[in-house]
Amino acid sequence: FFFHCKVTYIGQILLHTECGVPPSVLNGVISYNGREVNDTATYTCEPGYDVTVSTITCLVNGFWSHIPACNPTRNLIE
Repeated sequence: FFFHCKVTYIGQILLHTECGVPPSVLNGVISYNGREVNDTATYTCEPGYDVTVSTITCLVNGFWSHIPACNPTRNLIE
C-alpha cells in the first residue's frame, strides 16, 4: 500500500497540489470532480441524517479542509 501525491517546491516551502480521495461518510454520498488545490467535494446525507459540513476544499497542505459526517436528524419535540 502506498500513497501518491503531487508536490511543488517554492524555495524551501513544500506545497501539495493534490489531496487524496475525499473522506467517505456513512449514510451519505459524496460528489467531486477533482482533487487538486481549491477543488471541492460536496456531501449529501440519506433521509433521516444531517450533514455536519456539506462542502470541503482541497488545501495546499494536501489535506481536505474538514471531515464531514452524516448524523441522525434530531427531532425536537416542544
